[in-house]
Amino acid sequence: MLLWLSIVFLTMFASDWINLLPSTQTKIIALLVSAVLTFPVIKTVWDRIPKADEKFLAFGAGYLLVAGMHYFALSIVPPALVTRIWGEPSISRATVVRKRHSNKLTRCANKADIIFADDHEKHEICLSEQSWKQIENGSAIAVKIQGTSYGRLVTEVEALGIDNAFPK
Repeated sequence: MLLWLSIVFLTMFASDWINLLPSTQTKIIALLVSAVLTFPVIKTVWDRIPKADEKFLAFGAGYLLVAGMHYFALSIVPPALVTRIWGEPSISRATVVRKRHSNKLTRCANKADIIFADDHEKHEICLSEQSWKQIENGSAIAVKIQGTSYGRLVTEVEALGIDNAFPK
């Protein structure tokens, strides 16, 4: 079980650098599967804690923690692999709503919130240093995407020129 939790933790940790924008169906399925996969882990903890009041604390806090780890691991990494392999490539236009930088070593350092022209929903993506330097708040960008029914995987971001034409 410790190996399973370690794999889930590392997968959850790695999901911060994967630019998958999961579909609603993917999020719902990941939530249901994470709820189911969390029960065996919590059952093991429940059996090992002797006092009743400690059991409820461990069950409540532990269930939320482990379910969250499962959810982030399952909603990003497997759909991203499927989308990377079988996704249809396309280019979409988006607008940068907010650009930010973090010096934390444990997270993606260069992030941007973008809104696609066709869906009007804000999405957070991780950018390379080069792409991050090219964009500004409010600027138009071209986003190269691999898309499947599981979601859209952002593969590259390019700043659009003054004429706002798509790059060739």
